Amino acid sequence: PFVLPMIYDRRNDDLVARKDSQNGYWTIFDRKEGTKIRMAFSKNQPEPTKSSAPELVDLKITDQCNKGCGFCYQDSKKDGLHGEYEYIYSVLKVLSENKVFEVALGGGDPTSHPKFTDILKTCRWFGVVPNFTVADLNWVEDEQKRNAWLDFCGGIAYSTTGSYGVRHLGFAIDKYKMPRDKFQVQIVEGLVNDYEFSRIMEECHYHNLTLTVLGYKETGRGKAHSDKVKLKEFDWIKMITDFCRHKHLNVGVDTVIASKYKDRLIDAGVSDIF
Repeated sequence: PFVLPMIYDRRNDDLVARKDSQNGYWTIFDRKEGTKIRMAFSKNQPEPTKSSAPELVDLKITDQCNKGCGFCYQDSKKDGLHGEYEYIYSVLKVLSENKVFEVALGGGDPTSHPKFTDILKTCRWFGVVPNFTVADLNWVEDEQKRNAWLDFCGGIAYSTTGSYGVRHLGFAIDKYKMPRDKFQVQIVEGLVNDYEFSRIMEECHYHNLTLTVLGYKETGRGKAHSDKVKLKEFDWIKMITDFCRHKHLNVGVDTVIASKYKDRLIDAGVSDIF
């Protein structure tokens, strides 16, 4: 027998399941942890290659961002436009009707959208778990925003290009007593050198934060910045492997990284099931 790797020390109110109409597989989604398990009851079930509807959808709600990063693959601008709330509402309704589990709200800076709180509420109303990505933590100082956004969202990805950002996030979590498991740190491959990467791992370990490594995307302004990225490439897989021999660190990757380094990850001991 195979025991499903699920959480058994709490109630299962956060677990939802969806049967795929095309391949017959069941997907179990944990709304609290954000994890998914795909399974079938037949040994002869063919491996799924494409679901009938997405499990997660990336939704860009604004093109406005004050950062002006040279590597921005969305090419977002300070005077970028916000998406109309009525249209975003209609998209979320369609996602709900198709039993999409979660949505990743992005931009630009999604927190700059004047109806951001309403968008998070709408997601929950439709039974879709909202997550969002930020590169600025000024909003945590606003008690009203902080409490509402943390209450409605599933997870928050904090993008940074240095260890100072991780330290800032860790201290903010402690200062405002925010739920640590709602946050994760994400960096883009090639935007930091090996020394800074080692410092980021140390800070994530110290503050007990998950680190996610994202693949570089050569679209938008990112296309012109790609040559600089290649100059900073190093063996981050080996660095993580060596680090985890002595200290604990949760690490995740996106699909770009998983595809690019599949063989290397398997050689490093990552199970092919992932």
